[in-house]
Amino acid sequence: MFAIIAFVTSIFLSTRTDKIYGRNVWPAKGKTWPTYMLLTASFITLAIEIFMLYSVWVRFSRAERNWRLVLVEHLVHFSTWLVVAFLYRYEKRLKDIWGWSCSDIAKLLQKDLNGSVDFNKLCSLQGVSWIFSIMETVAKVLFAILYFILYRRAKAVDSKLRLADSFGEGVGQLLQATI
Repeated sequence: MFAIIAFVTSIFLSTRTDKIYGRNVWPAKGKTWPTYMLLTASFITLAIEIFMLYSVWVRFSRAERNWRLVLVEHLVHFSTWLVVAFLYRYEKRLKDIWGWSCSDIAKLLQKDLNGSVDFNKLCSLQGVSWIFSIMETVAKVLFAILYFILYRRAKAVDSKLRLADSFGEGVGQLLQATI
């Protein structure tokens, strides 16, 4: 996701001063904040995910005990992507990068640009970015539910093992062998 929107942004930044027929190939006073918002959100959530994966990998026992932190991270991630996906789609108009890339004007300019900007590809990539932002939101909800279920199951197994250990060493080993 981050790579796609970073590519789109880099194409925009490298061609924003290109001219054809005496005018810029991009809108004169176009809105770039939806694209920058998506780029920033995807970078921040990527960094948070890498940090969370690293912390779980390095300190699994602590991460298991701090399930609330993971739950809060999932909720923040979900709500962030819900807002970002909504705003990115809502702002798709003629004056933003996505809307301009998909416009009829861009298709007319495309013929004479000699390959400096491929608006059709940019339109497709930004559509894929929006779909990925929706998929990321849905996946985050599913992972939060799965994490909660696995946490509850691990907590139940742990309490059963502690109870069995209180009855004696043999009962705990028997229960551990069956689980």
